[in-house]
Amino acid sequence: MNSVRYLTRKEISDDRWNSRIAKSVNGLIYARTIYLDQVAGNWNALVSGDYDCLMPLTGKNKYCTSYLYQPAFCQQLGIIGECSDSLQQALLKKAMELYPFAEINLNFGNAAGEGQLCNNFIIDLGGSYESIAGRYSHDLKKNLQRCMSLYLEYREASHFEDTISLYKKTYGKRFPNVKEYHYQALLNFCSQYPEHCLVREVWSGEKLLSAVLCLTDSRRIYFLASTTLPEGRNMEANHFLVDRLILEFSGKPLTLDFEGSDIPGIANFYKNFGATNQAYPKITWNRLKCPWSMFRK
Repeated sequence: MNSVRYLTRKEISDDRWNSRIAKSVNGLIYARTIYLDQVAGNWNALVSGDYDCLMPLTGKNKYCTSYLYQPAFCQQLGIIGECSDSLQQALLKKAMELYPFAEINLNFGNAAGEGQLCNNFIIDLGGSYESIAGRYSHDLKKNLQRCMSLYLEYREASHFEDTISLYKKTYGKRFPNVKEYHYQALLNFCSQYPEHCLVREVWSGEKLLSAVLCLTDSRRIYFLASTTLPEGRNMEANHFLVDRLILEFSGKPLTLDFEGSDIPGIANFYKNFGATNQAYPKITWNRLKCPWSMFRK
């Protein structure tokens, strides 16, 4: 078995790390060094062999205790690479030795073990738009026909700050653990690496109805922060936005990653587009004697 090494952020080779992310089926943008440096700050890692298997460690300290947490806007991390089950267990065992408490998400390529499986719906965009749209539900097709009669306009945009601000203003109270500095970290990433971000909007005349900020890499479009305003909900603007996004990128070797959801209504929204569930595990461990709740973010 390959040895497992603990590396601090300064000891990690960005080139070798990102090369492994790019080559691995479960190497998502969340694990790229440029993204983790923004959303996780001071992170470290476990590495096996010559960067054959990687596990980012997004840790913090509280009351002199180290713990692992899941950064905001970072759905999945876990163990990246084609790792055997035994090596995955070795990496997790080492992480448990280093951090007595953790509440983290692994990725879709990791064995669930005793973890809780979370929904993540995806669509393969490689086929034609007609073939993808052919899998839409009957209700969705009816909603899109209504959208067409309303003459909605799908637009490309680049104002990341406005889109993030709109998302925060509209939904921020639903996510009290997402603080102002989390939104700023996301904006910093978009500003520094605009090639990995895109904004799409739906308008009716001069009125914005819906907007989404997506992350992008060579394999996926990540539906990261989507906002639909009240008038837009009445006009099914969110259905139109996703449909036009699919039309724009259909026929390309990409996956549309909806980033969830375990909320039934949202899950059904994604299922209506013919999306399949690529679930990922959420795991928690607690080797502390004191109440674990004091170590949550």
